[in-house]
Amino acid sequence: MADKKNRPNFFKRLMRGTLMEKLGVFGPALAILIAGFAVAGNFVKPAPPDSLTIASGGPDGAYYGYAQKFRAILAREGAELDIKVTSGSVQNLAMLRAGEVDAAFLQSGIANPMPDDALISLGSLYFEPLWVFHRAGARIDLLSNLKGKTVAIGGVGSGTRRFVEPLLARNGIDRTNTKIVDRGGKPAADALRRGEVDAAFYIASAESPVIRALVQDPAFELLDFKRAEAYTRHYLYMSKVTLPRGMVSFTEDVPRKDKTLVAAAATMVVHENLHPALRTLLLRASSEIFESGGFFENPGQFPSAKYVDFPLSDKARRYIVDGPSLLDRYLPYWVADMIVRLSILLLPLITLMIPLMRIVPPLYKWRMRSRIVRWYKDMVKVEEQVRNAETAEEREAAFARLEEVDEEVSQVKVPVGYRDMHYTLRFHIDLMRNMLHRKEDEATDSANEAQH
Repeated sequence: MADKKNRPNFFKRLMRGTLMEKLGVFGPALAILIAGFAVAGNFVKPAPPDSLTIASGGPDGAYYGYAQKFRAILAREGAELDIKVTSGSVQNLAMLRAGEVDAAFLQSGIANPMPDDALISLGSLYFEPLWVFHRAGARIDLLSNLKGKTVAIGGVGSGTRRFVEPLLARNGIDRTNTKIVDRGGKPAADALRRGEVDAAFYIASAESPVIRALVQDPAFELLDFKRAEAYTRHYLYMSKVTLPRGMVSFTEDVPRKDKTLVAAAATMVVHENLHPALRTLLLRASSEIFESGGFFENPGQFPSAKYVDFPLSDKARRYIVDGPSLLDRYLPYWVADMIVRLSILLLPLITLMIPLMRIVPPLYKWRMRSRIVRWYKDMVKVEEQVRNAETAEEREAAFARLEEVDEEVSQVKVPVGYRDMHYTLRFHIDLMRNMLHRKEDEATDSANEAQH
């Protein structure tokens, strides 16, 4: 209790001290704090940039449409999103690995993660079913029925092609017995309408304009995957989904019966160098766009930590499982990031200040008393010199040394609260001086008695 009461007085005395006194006390503490900040600074990333680049698919695909939604949300937060139009997931992955983009939409199941990949996932976003359209009336119930026909399986570099080729191979279909056309998107749909192909394959969201146009066109029929369960057992990255009757259009009853499909998942993958604040911004946008569900997704099912090929970042896992933090929920991304960075920097300050506040007062007291204590060592020698001073010359030398010490001690400045030892030292000097005077008087008296 006494220490707490004296602490304010200590700081008042210190503030009245000289600059050197303050530096002597606070200097070591400041050095410790600066070292703490330097160590903490290694764990603090710089302020986030206000722009990033994302690889989407073609302009008629769902990826591009969703990229536009991401751009609008990021612009609202003060960040710019540059969209790179690509041929699809395969090219997106190549651009990510080459460092040409910061983020990309990727279809699950197409990637073969490598040990040196600097890529992390922000979760899956929605199901991407495999849509297989053929002309109405054609007797095509299974993929194996397409052997010997002409099929469009997606363009070179598309995720559709990578997804479809293993399925065709399992059904005994390859380029030796079937005419396989590397065409996707609207060109494949146009070829189907012109009769140039018998079936067209797509991996896409139900929101894709091409898919919506084909599924509502009575001239075409959507293949029902009767063996969907078997496919998902062979290919673990696939999911079984259902397009309910009337889901596309109630008035026209499209489709006219439930359709079972197999699906991949659209995922968001970023380069690990992307600033954490921008990752959080992408997670915010993902939640806003996809958490309400869709044709195949229940509300709250996405974004999801499932169906990802690359390691899920810790931040994404916490965001998906526990929801956004209080800062992320209510503050702009750059403000939340600034608070996080400041908290990392302030942590050593708070951690170190508590013990330093206890150490500084004793340190100051030690420094003040050390100015006096060193003179006591000299006084031990002076006292010995005084006690052994028998001749006039020895007493004169002791007097001279005492006066020298007294003069030097008088120049030592200490705060009022720490002058007790200073006064004690001066008293000790006077005591030795009086002892010399007595020795001198005794010597004089002895000399006078000898004369008489």
